[in-house]
Amino acid sequence: MATARYEAPPAGGSAAKWAFTGWAKQAPADPADVAQLHERGRTERQIARELGVSRQRVSEAMASAGIDRREASLPCPLSREELSNLVAGGMNQAQLADRFGVARGTASRWLAECGIGRPDARADAERLRGLYVEQRLTTREVGAELGVSHNRVIRELALAGIPRRSRHERRPRDRRTEVTREALEELYVRRGLSVRELTALLGVSDEYLRKRLRECGFAKRRGTFRPKFSRSRGEIVDDAARLYDEAGMSLRDVAAHLEVSATIVREMLHEAGVTVRPPGRWGSGRSRQLLRDLYGDPEIVEVLRRFAVALQDPDAWSRPGPLEAVAPLPLPDELLEALYVRLGLSAFHIGILCGVGALAVVSGLRVTGIELRPPGQPCPWTTCTYG
Repeated sequence: MATARYEAPPAGGSAAKWAFTGWAKQAPADPADVAQLHERGRTERQIARELGVSRQRVSEAMASAGIDRREASLPCPLSREELSNLVAGGMNQAQLADRFGVARGTASRWLAECGIGRPDARADAERLRGLYVEQRLTTREVGAELGVSHNRVIRELALAGIPRRSRHERRPRDRRTEVTREALEELYVRRGLSVRELTALLGVSDEYLRKRLRECGFAKRRGTFRPKFSRSRGEIVDDAARLYDEAGMSLRDVAAHLEVSATIVREMLHEAGVTVRPPGRWGSGRSRQLLRDLYGDPEIVEVLRRFAVALQDPDAWSRPGPLEAVAPLPLPDELLEALYVRLGLSAFHIGILCGVGALAVVSGLRVTGIELRPPGQPCPWTTCTYG
C-alpha cells in the first residue's frame, strides 16, 4: 500500500508548517479489481483505500474498464407528468423538497429540468451560454459573475436547456490551455514531434499530454519498444496455461501469481488455445474458445474484411508486436460502431481483433460519441454466443 511522506515540524513549530511531499509513485490499479469493487457499490474513495492507491489511479482504471464515474446530481424520482401534476395540485418547491428529503436547490433543479418555472432576469440565457459553454466557467464562477448563487445557475441552465458538464471535467488552466486539438494536430500529427518534445515545448506533464492525445483520438505513433515483462511473453503464456488448465487455479489467482493483470492473463489463455471456464456468476454456460468463436462468426469476419482488418488464424494467434499493424489506426468510427453497437462485442474483443489494447478501444468509442454500456454485465455478443 502506498504511503504519504511528510516532513515533521521542527520543535516548537506550527502545525501549519507541516508539508506533505506527495505520494510515492504507484503502479496502476488493475481495472478488473476496480470493476469488481465498483460492482459492489464502493465509492472511488473507498476503492482507493482498499487497493492502497490514489483516487487518480482509480479514475484511470475506471476509464480503462469503461466505467462511467458517478455524478453528484440526484435524479428526479418522478416523471415529468407526475411532477407537473404535483405542482398543479399546489405543491411548491419547499414542500417538494420536504416530501422527498432533498435540498431545496435539488427540488428547484428537478422543476427546471421539466420546464417548470420562470427564468431569472439576472441570468440571461445568451450570457449564461457565453459564460458556461464558451468560456467554460464553473457554476460558482458564473454565479459570481451574475451575482446569483451557484444553485440558481444550475436551475437557469436547466431552464435554458443547456446541458451541464460532468463534475469530473476540469477546465484547462495555465499551460494546459495551449494543449488544444488544433495544436496537437499541427505539432504531433503534421510536424511529427515526439511526446517528449511536446512536453518540453508545451510545458505540461507526459501523463496529461498522453491523456489529451487519447481524448482527441490521435493514435500513438510507433516508436522504440521496451518489453513489459522480465521474461519472454511465450514463457509467461506457457506458465499461465499450466497454472489455469493443469493446476486448476482461477484466472485472478493466476494473475496474482504471475504479477500481471487479469486482463493480460485472459488474453494469454486465449493465445495458448486454452478453453476458458465460464465465469461463475453468469451460470454454467458453455466453455469458451474465444478466438475460434470470434473468427468463426461470419458477421464479424464480414466487418473485418470490409475495413481491411487482417484476419488471423485462431490456432496460431498471438498479440501483434509494437511495429505491426493489424487494423487502420486510429480505428475508424464506422468500424467501432459496427463491432461495438451492431454486433455487441466488448472493448476487449475489439482489441483482440484489431491488435490494440482495450483502453485504446474505449478511448476511440468515447471520441466517436458512442455511449458505453454499463459495466458488470456480459456484452450482447457473449450472451448470444454462450447463453
